[in-house]
Amino acid sequence: MPSSISYNFFEKHFGEPPALALLQQTGLLNAPKDNALKILDHACGMGLIASVIHEATDIDRRFPPAEIICGDISSNAIRATEVRIEQCGWKGVTANVIDAQDSKFPDNTFTHVLCSAGYALMPRPDVALKDSVRILRLAGSLGFTAWSGVPGWVEDVNVALARLGAPMCAKPPVTEGWLDPIFIRSQVEATPGLDLNTLKIKPFSVDCRFACAQEWTDIAVGLLGVITANWTENQKTEFLAKIMPELRTVLEGKHGVGKPFGIKLDFIIVTANKKSD
Repeated sequence: MPSSISYNFFEKHFGEPPALALLQQTGLLNAPKDNALKILDHACGMGLIASVIHEATDIDRRFPPAEIICGDISSNAIRATEVRIEQCGWKGVTANVIDAQDSKFPDNTFTHVLCSAGYALMPRPDVALKDSVRILRLAGSLGFTAWSGVPGWVEDVNVALARLGAPMCAKPPVTEGWLDPIFIRSQVEATPGLDLNTLKIKPFSVDCRFACAQEWTDIAVGLLGVITANWTENQKTEFLAKIMPELRTVLEGKHGVGKPFGIKLDFIIVTANKKSD
């Protein structure tokens, strides 16, 4: 996993804004206080959705109490989420290793199944979507975010890699088609059990500003695992330590030494309800 500094930055600036937009679009932020909410956060990472829910609502004061399950296939992510739950004192929040493609939950369990950018990273997002709808209660809410197009940092990274003679980073390691909003819509529309009259797909962008190239490259070390995901060990040995210094040179040549610049990430926010009968 990336360093805590990198993770915290990416969560705050690139994770929280679309996650908050997702919660707004599902209607969760305005749910009546007497609704018994049972929420599943798929591919939870370190508990992003749970964190945004707690920051944006008075969920701990609901009655009957709300329940949030943070699920991720990574045991490391779950351990980190468990620590965060304890440190933050979140009530009614648990974390478990869960495969979103085969969650093992009974049918009609959750009022909300949410996922922040995670479906695109799964081997079979279509299978995960079907399972997510299966475990929703009737009229329950499915909601997720997904990247729309190649993230804005990739082009500059590829310039740096080309200068080094290193393998390109064409895109994040997402399942084929899952950077294309039209394809993603087709996958949602093909998912059994959804009320397509409730389907909403809206664009959302994050434009993060940096004071200088050094500020970004200090944070971007958290992307090295993505950039080098398909590299051999020999390639990592030869190029890994050179990537961020070369990226800084690229950015300073493009924007100027010590000059501010921005990086834009485009998302789509997708929500729909399960059929009510």
